[in-house]
Amino acid sequence: MRALFFGDVPHRIAGGQKSLLTAIAAARDVGLDPVMVFPGPGAFVEKCRAADLRVHILEGPPSFTLFGKALLRKSKSISSA
Repeated sequence: MRALFFGDVPHRIAGGQKSLLTAIAAARDVGLDPVMVFPGPGAFVEKCRAADLRVHILEGPPSFTLFGKALLRKSKSISSA
């Protein structure tokens, strides 16, 4: 079974990216075929390629490649009733 993962911060490798790579390695162990998608190039993209992951770059608007929750601000907020 193929599983798609979105790397929202392609330009850095920090705790979230390291955790994602660990989870993907575990997913492979149970038979998943992971595919990574990124909004642009960067250090995390290259680390995924070095880990022999299938990687695709799907260019998005410039705000997708900025650090500082720009991507999060584009989503609609959900309020509890």
